[in-house]
Amino acid sequence: MQTECNHSAEQITASFGLYKAELEVACKEFEMSLPKVILVSPPYIDSTLLRANSIFNPESEDTSKILNEHYEAFAKENNRHFFDAAEIV
Repeated sequence: MQTECNHSAEQITASFGLYKAELEVACKEFEMSLPKVILVSPPYIDSTLLRANSIFNPESEDTSKILNEHYEAFAKENNRHFFDAAEIV
């Protein structure tokens, strides 16, 4: 969600697929079972609280508010656990 990265919620979530593949390869190579993975969606960004030199921008707030849906969908599709930090922060 950082301004310089400019990634969409879909792009951020898609990166989990790469992590998942690398984890599966490493576990197979070292003859380990797959660890339990919990995807934690971050709390929402409040753009009204951002400083002028922040690494986030107002679009980051919009992205932060939909990440939980994408994270949860990925978790369900890939047999991972999910936690939405925005619910308690």
